[in-house]
Amino acid sequence: MKRKRVLFILAAVVMAVLAVADVFFILAINNLITYDKKEKDRNKGFHYISIQHESSPIKKEVEDFQEVYDFLANSGGQYYEMYAQSLGVEDGSFFDYGGRGLMTVRSGQYINVKALQVSQNVLEDYHIEAAEGRSLAGEDFVYYPGKRIPVLIGSAYRDICQVGGTFWAEYLFDWYEFEIIGILKEGAATDWGIGMYWLDEFIMMPSFSITGKTEVTDGIRIHYANKTSGVLKIPAEEQERFEKDYRPMLKRNRAGEYSWSVSPISAGYQSLMGVDIYLLRNLAYLLLAGLAVGEIMAVCQIKKTVIHRKVILG
Repeated sequence: MKRKRVLFILAAVVMAVLAVADVFFILAINNLITYDKKEKDRNKGFHYISIQHESSPIKKEVEDFQEVYDFLANSGGQYYEMYAQSLGVEDGSFFDYGGRGLMTVRSGQYINVKALQVSQNVLEDYHIEAAEGRSLAGEDFVYYPGKRIPVLIGSAYRDICQVGGTFWAEYLFDWYEFEIIGILKEGAATDWGIGMYWLDEFIMMPSFSITGKTEVTDGIRIHYANKTSGVLKIPAEEQERFEKDYRPMLKRNRAGEYSWSVSPISAGYQSLMGVDIYLLRNLAYLLLAGLAVGEIMAVCQIKKTVIHRKVILG
């Protein structure tokens, strides 16, 4: 009887510890679900899949990335090119991104300046407009050797730069000439779904395609890798199609390895781990209920053994 009582006590302790752990797990997963519901409200019936090229692009060919890009851009979803690649600007009047001052690299000395490379649909779908000058459009997204790259500048540059001004900057180890064609409205920002950037201190440039005879440098390879590191927007009901069509392509292609994350977070867990967080929460509640019942039964058995021992001793 004494041994049985010890076993019941051990069982009660183990179940109590498991119950406490389960409570913390439920609190954590409830936080995830709260965040998930906010994302769903914000996404308005869409899933946003952020894609990132992870391999070194240096030994790849531009055509390898173009193949992935064409698939993403033409497979039915809305594909947004958006990548935050800073510019190296020699002019000290630009904002110093990160406060690191003058930096020296193989291509020279410069100040690191915040810049964002975007496709035309980012500007159109999220209503990013110029307060002065004009916005990016059409041929601005095509580059050929010797062309000035047109850019929009954030409103914080209004008293520093002017529409029509030009400057040279290092972009991905190569030097280009840029032309300011417009100044963004104050408070301009990208959308949460595709990545949130407040643009007042940014230079916004086209995520351009290259035409004409151009030497394919390491920088151009990285540029094309960045073009495939964007955000895919699909209706929520088409998530299964992503798993069937897009996911295999991202895993098996000539451009290299890709990673991705999905918003809302519930779709992300489902895609990457095969886990339904809502079902997981329900199972956690069931486990807690089972542990509570087991704890009560163990305590009752402990009391019975104590009473039985008292009767024998009495």
